[in-house]
Amino acid sequence: MFKKEELKTNVSKETEVSSQKELKISSSTFKGELSEVPIIDEDTVILAFEKIIAIKDEDNLLDSLNANGVVLLADMTIFDKEMKPEDFKVGSLIEFELETPTAMTYSIPPQVAGNSIKRVSLAK
Repeated sequence: MFKKEELKTNVSKETEVSSQKELKISSSTFKGELSEVPIIDEDTVILAFEKIIAIKDEDNLLDSLNANGVVLLADMTIFDKEMKPEDFKVGSLIEFELETPTAMTYSIPPQVAGNSIKRVSLAK
């Protein structure tokens, strides 16, 4: 016979494994022109886009991000080493990669949380 503690442990392990299988983390990549001058804080850069295009978008985020524009709340640490956020200007073509599922607000325009932004760089 199993003890109660053993049954609880087995159920917990099974639940944890099935939860990990259900949550598939991937990424989507987009490109767009900055619509406003970036706002640079101590450790955050705020980047605003009116329209973007999808380079890779398996989770179909593009419609949500293009409905009213999108704002990225990017951490300074995710920028390419060769570039500085201070160099970004209105009209700069920027490429960015988002972790999916993406954490974002339901505001207009939606704001993407820094922990969902994997990379920001000047588009080539």
